[in-house]
Amino acid sequence: MKILALLNGGSERSVLVKKNVLLSFILQGLSVLCSFLLVPLTLNYLKADEYGVWLTLNSIITWINVCDIGLGMGLKNKLAEALAHEDYELGKRYVSVTYIVLTLIMAVFFAVFIIVNHFLDWCNILNIHSITSEELSIVVIVVVSFFCINFIIKTIGVILAADQRIAFSSLMGVIGSVISLLVIWILTKVTEPSLMKVACVFSAVPVAVMLGGSFILFRGRYSRIKPDRKLFDWASAKELVNLSITFFILQVAGIITFTTANIIITQTIGPEEVTVYNICFKYFNIITLAFNLVLGPMWPAYTNAYALGDLSWIKSGLKKSRLIWALLSGAALIMLACSPIVYKIWIGDSVQIPFALSLVMAIYVIVGNWNNIFAQMLAGVGKIRLSIINSILNALVFIPLSIYMSRKLGVMGVTLAMLLTILTSTIWQPIQSYKIANNTAKGLWDK
Repeated sequence: MKILALLNGGSERSVLVKKNVLLSFILQGLSVLCSFLLVPLTLNYLKADEYGVWLTLNSIITWINVCDIGLGMGLKNKLAEALAHEDYELGKRYVSVTYIVLTLIMAVFFAVFIIVNHFLDWCNILNIHSITSEELSIVVIVVVSFFCINFIIKTIGVILAADQRIAFSSLMGVIGSVISLLVIWILTKVTEPSLMKVACVFSAVPVAVMLGGSFILFRGRYSRIKPDRKLFDWASAKELVNLSITFFILQVAGIITFTTANIIITQTIGPEEVTVYNICFKYFNIITLAFNLVLGPMWPAYTNAYALGDLSWIKSGLKKSRLIWALLSGAALIMLACSPIVYKIWIGDSVQIPFALSLVMAIYVIVGNWNNIFAQMLAGVGKIRLSIINSILNALVFIPLSIYMSRKLGVMGVTLAMLLTILTSTIWQPIQSYKIANNTAKGLWDK
């Protein structure tokens, strides 16, 4: 009863946030469980090199996701504002523009891919020779085809997030994972190993689930904002794209800053140290994932509150986020103290993780989560000019700094460079956030 009272206490916006956080934790747990079960199941079904090919293809597809030029983030803000004011006609226009622009982007991308694919030898690219180049080429075409469809229809997840129902988007992901798990299990019992079958399952199932979810939601709750090609106009497209490009710059800067660590470690120290870095990162990243589950529903909630002028709710949201940050920071310190024992149980003596690396990684996670409190709020209210400038500077500084520090301090140097790069945000982001929450932001602080 106390839990129900806690969940249902507060404003409607606060209740939605709390329910989404709780459901997201449960659903994320189920998703992680499915992913853990799928790994040995798929690995036992395919040959080791074929499984490696599938993982590599999946990684390439993940990188292509950035091609949406930030439209998902832009739509989240604009649609949340429209829904806050119950302007369903404007919301319908933004949704229509997003679907049409994404369709055009994917049509061009797929046409270029089909042309270029004729000249690619995927066996050499992926370094596999147990299957023919023609067969692998067909697998790639299937994967890319379903990716293009999913790239468009995953917009329903953005719509759910804008409506502060992000947990329902997670639900569709869990349904897809469970179905994939069941189908792969059946395949292991009744069919011969096949990379094509695995690619079809993992590519087609999410598309089918998203299509089903989109059909149900656009026939029901979101019938008033379902996409209509007749509502496309260049003025709305320009407005949405201009906002989206700013988020796109943030995405690219983030990718440059935080996904080059493995390459730098490989080139300056050696590939064996990549394993050391990644084990430590994955261990402490549990705290980041947990905090992101809490902050995820806050973005559209901040948008809704700002659109309605409810600045007191924004200040309350920041206060509660700081409290959760403090609790998770304590958990990170406990994980740090237990890390030698956990590493011993988890990976045995095969890899040695220096305690100094764990210490720097724990501090990095704590500082990163602190920054994320304010980054989510600033993104939610659309005041990200300073964030863009800071991200570009971070991207320019991180690579040379991490190369220099890796040569001086090894793998710990790269982690320390990541920490130093994000330290500036701990100062200006809280200042800008509270200026906006107190309605005193002027000039660059208000952009």
